[in-house]
Amino acid sequence: MFEQRYTIGVTMRQYTRSFVRKAIVLLLVLTIALIPAVTTSADGDDGEKDERRDRGEDQHKKLKDRTALDWIIAAPGLLINLPFKILFKGTGTAIGYIDESKIIDRIDDFLTSDDGLRALRPTYSSRNGAGFKVYQKNLVGDGSKLQLSASAGLRARQRYQLSLERLGLFGERVFSDLAIGYRFLPDESFYGIGPNTSKSDESNFAHEQMYAQIGIGTSPFRMLDLVASLRIEQNDIREGRDTRSVSLTELPLASSLPGLERGVRMMGADVSVCFESRATPGGPGGWCRIVLQGAMYNQIEESNYGFYSFKADITQHLHLFYGRVLVLRVAGELVEPVKDRHVPFYYLSEIGRRETVRGFSRGRFRDFDMVLASLEYRYPIWKHHDDQLDAFLFVDAGQVAHDILEDSDWDDVRVGFGGGIRLWDTEGESIKVMLGKSKERYRFYLVLNK
Repeated sequence: MFEQRYTIGVTMRQYTRSFVRKAIVLLLVLTIALIPAVTTSADGDDGEKDERRDRGEDQHKKLKDRTALDWIIAAPGLLINLPFKILFKGTGTAIGYIDESKIIDRIDDFLTSDDGLRALRPTYSSRNGAGFKVYQKNLVGDGSKLQLSASAGLRARQRYQLSLERLGLFGERVFSDLAIGYRFLPDESFYGIGPNTSKSDESNFAHEQMYAQIGIGTSPFRMLDLVASLRIEQNDIREGRDTRSVSLTELPLASSLPGLERGVRMMGADVSVCFESRATPGGPGGWCRIVLQGAMYNQIEESNYGFYSFKADITQHLHLFYGRVLVLRVAGELVEPVKDRHVPFYYLSEIGRRETVRGFSRGRFRDFDMVLASLEYRYPIWKHHDDQLDAFLFVDAGQVAHDILEDSDWDDVRVGFGGGIRLWDTEGESIKVMLGKSKERYRFYLVLNK
């Protein structure tokens, strides 16, 4: 049934969908949707006095010595509590030693230059695992940034990337970006294609990818970047390593699902426009960010795969009062196959990633088109110099469809909500902890130096 639905959907849509028309409509809708519209209590003194009085009385009481029978009776409890006492005592001792020796401060001073141009930061995300990134700014010109990142996790999860950003060319207004990388994701989830896939149909696959990218851009204005990029990727789909669900490669549809194979080499060219009204986003003030991207991908050496895509992402931060911020976001993605070619399933629009509807499993819904909206309320908790701790509440909603203009249905809208905290500075968000809830599950997120 899945194979028939996918094949029929692609055949009917190749000549009935107007990709340009949909892109224009989507952009207009997103733009209109985001037109800016305009205590802690201390303990009482009586409690402290009672506590001090009790402690004073206890000092005058002589504790009765335990007998041998008391020790025998208490032995099981002491043995059970011993590992916890060792753990807590050892943790306290280690923390005290680290604090007194200033090891963390010394390491940070060694890895971070006084001018802030060089730094090493730990990283973590559930998708890529734990690792680090090290960067050096202004190494090959003012405004440039050389960065190396590496991470690893369970089941051989790993990601490595070397990038050189904003390398100056022909003056300050023209720059180039370079990046090469490798990643291996051992347990990506797949439930099928369409807005009504069942959670019980979960399978998993391993995705290995190598890529290289070069881009040339210009900044005609301080807040505006125009970038054209060329990207080459090799994708290998392998047997999933999560034993809690069946591997996608073992299902009957493995022979017909586009992209479920090894050695799929794709070349893509894209043009992106990014407008950002603040140099350091994320703070309590109001600011706006608009990202538009159009791309075309074709398979190298063969002609099985090829597609167009268009993405729009508009975020408006509205400053309310006392550092409170209301964040409005709308986004959409359109994917269209080129003539009689197919779209590898891992290039389809997706709901389930952290950047979409929080509270669903990654890869939960996939299809050609996607729209989403998000509302987030942030309020400050603590601030020290350039560091600030915020708490936030959010509601996300979105859906996928074969054709978002013709097939959209309110019953297919997926909603997630939750909250969290984030620590940020002039470099952006350093720690973000979230808990999302959907009708299917709770999901915990921890992101360190994204």
